[in-house]
Amino acid sequence: MPGILGIISKSDKSDRMKELRIMIECMRYEKFYSHGQYAKPENGIYLGWVNYENSFSDCNPIKTKNTMLIFSGENFAGRSVQDELNTRGYKFSPQNAEYVMAMYEVYGEDFLEKLNGWFSGVLVDSEKEKILLFNDRLGLERIYYYEDDTAFWFASEAKSLLKILPKLREINPSALSQYLNYGAVFDNETIFSEIKTLPGGSVFEFSGRKLTKKAKYFEPSQWENQSKLGYKDFFETFLHTFKEILPKYIDERLKTAISLTGGLDSRLILSCLDFDREIPFYTYGGASKECLDVAIARKLAEYLSQPYNVINLDARFLQDFGSLASRVIYITDGNMGITGSHDLYLNSYAKEIAPIRLTGKFGSEVIRGVSTFKNKNIDHRIFSEKFSTLVENSRINLKDLSHDEMLTFTLFTDIPLNEYGRLKTEQSQIIFRSPYLDNELIKLMYRAPEDIRLASPFMLDLIRAYSPDILKIRTDMGYGGDSNPLFSKIISIYRKILFKLEWYFNEGMPDNLSKVNEIAKFLRLDSRFVGTNKIEDYRKWYRNELNNYISEIILDERTLNRDYWDKDYISEIPERHKGGERNLLTEINQIVNVELIHRVLLES
Repeated sequence: MPGILGIISKSDKSDRMKELRIMIECMRYEKFYSHGQYAKPENGIYLGWVNYENSFSDCNPIKTKNTMLIFSGENFAGRSVQDELNTRGYKFSPQNAEYVMAMYEVYGEDFLEKLNGWFSGVLVDSEKEKILLFNDRLGLERIYYYEDDTAFWFASEAKSLLKILPKLREINPSALSQYLNYGAVFDNETIFSEIKTLPGGSVFEFSGRKLTKKAKYFEPSQWENQSKLGYKDFFETFLHTFKEILPKYIDERLKTAISLTGGLDSRLILSCLDFDREIPFYTYGGASKECLDVAIARKLAEYLSQPYNVINLDARFLQDFGSLASRVIYITDGNMGITGSHDLYLNSYAKEIAPIRLTGKFGSEVIRGVSTFKNKNIDHRIFSEKFSTLVENSRINLKDLSHDEMLTFTLFTDIPLNEYGRLKTEQSQIIFRSPYLDNELIKLMYRAPEDIRLASPFMLDLIRAYSPDILKIRTDMGYGGDSNPLFSKIISIYRKILFKLEWYFNEGMPDNLSKVNEIAKFLRLDSRFVGTNKIEDYRKWYRNELNNYISEIILDERTLNRDYWDKDYISEIPERHKGGERNLLTEINQIVNVELIHRVLLES
């Protein structure tokens, strides 16, 4: 979701309102966004917001006699909070953020600990003469900030700061080297030299126009220091908890659709829901052939008698790729690269089905410990000598970032850094919800027996407990089905091999296989595997339909003369990739990403 922004001015500078309006306009890049502003110049307060129309937080500013709240994102209040507010005589509407103010009046600053969702906000308490700036526990509603002697600026999107503060339009070389290695920047730094982000679970307090306290209202230890449960108790508690929290994510006011895959995470959601009314399903599909997700999801929709749509990548996507790539860089402040273009394209069509997308995303990470956070293994020959040393020195062992509790690394490092850009891309178009990051469920997962998070059988047992018949439709990895166990095992092994082969013939293709594939192209080996599970094929597109685009970017003098690159080496990359000599997908992505960051965010 677009988010919040503001200036806490330390001086009575006359053009703060102009700065605020410019910041708001930077985040109003879609017609279906609402926006507004709140200012008390006599107190140095200039605040703004951009939201989806009719969304949970489209009620800003939320005011009482002495307090004002601007809220972005969503909150899925637990039953205890609802009961407490009702008992105190407050009106509780789960579809409207106005009750968040009631939570502050009832619980004081402890209301932050009771918020449940992805959110950010700023609260002005005139009676106590303080301002609170806060975000969610995981930091998925990111807040960028910069402070100098004249003001404290903050925004949900860095571009708003870059626009009004030209001195910030510089790249931090050390942070950029991390970005090139991992697609993310650590320690709440950003690729922009002096802009930082609030850590997850933060509350910054201002008094008398000054930032007086940086605090954390939540630490992972609050969840870590719980006793473990035995398998039976944990299993039964999970069944009850998931069944109880899931209805909160189906909006009764705005239409909700479920984006289906062929995997276990969305299957668990389906097995737990009571389909007493129509809920549309949809799946994202590729351009060349029907993937397993589509084939399986269609069967699930038929089984549950729900309407079903396939949203395919088509020729228009490739025709509009240049524009989409620049938009992704702009929307995400460079946190999602150009390979997020198809996510932007598909989600823009998904919102026509329903404004809310319920998904099984993050289920694999939270329940089974799956992670895709890794070193990109970029070819260092693309770098200039000086910058290559910096990139090499920024390499770390990701295990050093991990924690004794694997779930803590997943929730507070992996997801906020590795998934933020894609999530931001999707949220720019649609209200995105996943029950797998609900506070109650996460808190419970910290009590799981050690072996549960490493195994798929636990998920299968859950699905069978909720709705055993739904597993008669086999998953993408071959689980379930109504055939004999031996045949099912063979199918599962085959599907996993197919998944690996698709990776090797797509983004993971090693150079020697690339040469063989080119020599034996009459066999069309890549076409046999690619498209089975993944709908995108950037390796192939960069060789064919998009080769002119990436050539124009990389061979442009502006790109070649950046201090980061070895000019001679990168000038050969488009042709080498096109000819099949090497798979240079990673290198192309990173060069073009960095160049678009310069052009779209720093120089435009």
